[in-house]
Amino acid sequence: MVIVHSHAPVILVGGAPIEKEILFQALALGDHVVAADSGALAVLATGRIPDAVIGDFDSLSKADRAAIPSERLHHIPEQDSTDFEKCLTRIDAPLVIAVGFSGARLDHELAVFSTLLRIERPPCVILRGAEIAFIAPPQLRLELPVGSDISFFPLKPVTVTSSGVKWPLSEALMQPGGLTSSSNIVTGPVALDCDTRAVLVTLPAVSVASVMQALVGPGAAPAR
Repeated sequence: MVIVHSHAPVILVGGAPIEKEILFQALALGDHVVAADSGALAVLATGRIPDAVIGDFDSLSKADRAAIPSERLHHIPEQDSTDFEKCLTRIDAPLVIAVGFSGARLDHELAVFSTLLRIERPPCVILRGAEIAFIAPPQLRLELPVGSDISFFPLKPVTVTSSGVKWPLSEALMQPGGLTSSSNIVTGPVALDCDTRAVLVTLPAVSVASVMQALVGPGAAPAR
């Protein structure tokens, strides 16, 4: 069941530690803010009230919930999915920018990437400090500053052709435990062609507007 509908990118805030500056940068990228469980506390600390709080509420006390209008609280008690998945599957938007889902526990972060691999819509970009990460669609085109760092990491076997990077690939089989393309460098317009949706791309966070345009279209980039 969809809880949040938006024609613009939605900001999703998790409960992992977030530097306030990073959170404010994320909030500037969209108009609607959704919190995953205790991510609501980080949003409230900025002076905003989340448009929706979704989760099993195992880390959000009754006192914390009292600061949020009851109609914005969506308790999903089942334990077969993470709070991140509960949120992502209940958002209908062209793009989700997620912050507060990395840095606390490695198993939680790995679960986030596993969820991104399984759930194609809405596309989601993870903002993790000074970098961003997302699952590339089968065809990806990016305009990035020459010299930028870029990495391609396969989450399952995938055949990849890449260009616009210092170490390009041509119909190469990438897979966990095998060939990866980490610590690459942008040399021009980046093109990535894959036979399936399986490549995790990491980039400097300053490239988030270019990624938003590539995943959704020119209207997705922040006008600020």
